[in-house]
Amino acid sequence: MKQFIILIQILLIASTSAFSKKKDENTKYNETYRNQFHFSPEINKMGSPIALLEHDSTYYLYYQYNPHNLQKGYINWGLATSTDLLHWENHPCVIEQPASITDSMQQVPWWGSVVKSDNGFTAWLNRWNDGIYRTTSTNGVDFANEEKTTGTEQLAQCEPFVFWHSQSNKWIMLAYNRSTNYIHILNSTNGINWNETSTFKYNFGFPQLIEMPIDRKTDKTHWVLFSEKGTYMVCDFDGNALSIVSTVKQLDYGRNTGGTIVFNDIKNDRMISLSEIKSDQLADIASNGVLSIPVEISLHSTPESLEIRQIPLKSLSTLSNDEWLCDEKKIYPGINNNPIKRTRGTELHIKGQITNLNSDNFGFIVRSNKSIEGTEVADNAKRGIFTVSNTQFNYTSVNNQINFELFIDRSLIEIYIDGGKYVCRTPFVPNPESDRYELFTSGGEIMLNELIISPLQSVWNK
Repeated sequence: MKQFIILIQILLIASTSAFSKKKDENTKYNETYRNQFHFSPEINKMGSPIALLEHDSTYYLYYQYNPHNLQKGYINWGLATSTDLLHWENHPCVIEQPASITDSMQQVPWWGSVVKSDNGFTAWLNRWNDGIYRTTSTNGVDFANEEKTTGTEQLAQCEPFVFWHSQSNKWIMLAYNRSTNYIHILNSTNGINWNETSTFKYNFGFPQLIEMPIDRKTDKTHWVLFSEKGTYMVCDFDGNALSIVSTVKQLDYGRNTGGTIVFNDIKNDRMISLSEIKSDQLADIASNGVLSIPVEISLHSTPESLEIRQIPLKSLSTLSNDEWLCDEKKIYPGINNNPIKRTRGTELHIKGQITNLNSDNFGFIVRSNKSIEGTEVADNAKRGIFTVSNTQFNYTSVNNQINFELFIDRSLIEIYIDGGKYVCRTPFVPNPESDRYELFTSGGEIMLNELIISPLQSVWNK
């Protein structure tokens, strides 16, 4: 009898374990607020992206990552790979803090850069409080031969970005010092021995200096200094020093934007950008940190200045096999004039064009309930203010017409306005049971010229 009871207990434990594993598999990357078409690690904390490269038709994404918990510090370099910049495969950390170190910042590979080299990959990284190192890899995964650089001793707490400058035939390093708010500019012939050539006062970290064609014409270029908090600045660069062409501009009007990386995807004749979107820790997700959708980024001349444009990758359309089109229609104020009242979902792409006839305020209520309570994405034309959740920025439409692409994920909103001239990305926390959408106007009428709504599939779960 005793043996029978023990057998029953074993069977119960086994069945419970099997059920638990099945439950874990069903909820993996499918939590209530887990974004379904944005990159995030499965568990623990992700920080800023570090580099994006292409090798043998595979994209390599390196990013700051704490593999131990959800706290700041203990930074290592995480890696994910993809063939389409949408579906990602996570890998173990590729550059790590020494196992013997218990301090959360001491000798962590805080930040750096990775470039393609003749023998594979070369990376420069700052081991915090120790110095800047160079390391190499043949496959982008196994980095070895770590060697400390010289001439960089004063940069033990800086963020180094390294690239090859063909005009001077040298390696260039931009190292940002957060304690002084200066970018140190250095050059080197071998990537190990460095010489400082100038400094540059700047208020934003994670610097990346990229040469970009103007209006997609390769015979005319400018340098663009990308940095954290959704900022950039157009510059001239002679291999030794930066000179200002434009003031600091906003790449992203969202309040939660961290570092931004830009990759020259030569094979596909485009430049790709990804940004960190910071958010509070959500109870049902075992990770913290998410990246924007990949965008094609370009530099354009305007009558006023040179400006960046960002357009979501066309391949995002592969995540949808259905769409709903709304015919041209005049929208009047009132709760009974909502043309998208039947729309439901938690992952959507809404693309359209609206002409403001005489409205004071119009836009969308995202993830609303029956009482029309939700998150506002709206153009207050009377005040010249655009609102996305709790973020506002100055906006005035051209000829009273607005073109937009709106992406709604489970806890993230992104909007691209007027061909990517205005971009805002922001986290939000909707009520899980609210899946309605409202198109509204108040104080006047709007003309809905075009509206296409597409549900988007998860890149993590079929």
